[in-house]
Amino acid sequence: MKTLEDLYKEIEESKDLQKELSSIGKGQFAEIGAFLKKHDCEAMAEEFVAFMKKMSQAEGEIGDDGAGAVAGGLPFVLF
Repeated sequence: MKTLEDLYKEIEESKDLQKELSSIGKGQFAEIGAFLKKHDCEAMAEEFVAFMKKMSQAEGEIGDDGAGAVAGGLPFVLF
């Protein structure tokens, strides 16, 4: 089983995973859970969302308020 950190690294390196993740709508925890299970990650959807928010802030990305006005980058606006 992968950790959140392992899956995050894979997402950063894979356009396909980024596209797959970006297709999940905001707040769709069942779909996020299915994504995690499909990619053999042990985390719950809520943990994944919190982790992705934390990583986005740590990397100096914009917050949720400004995300809607920007195109490109990793698809973390759904959280």
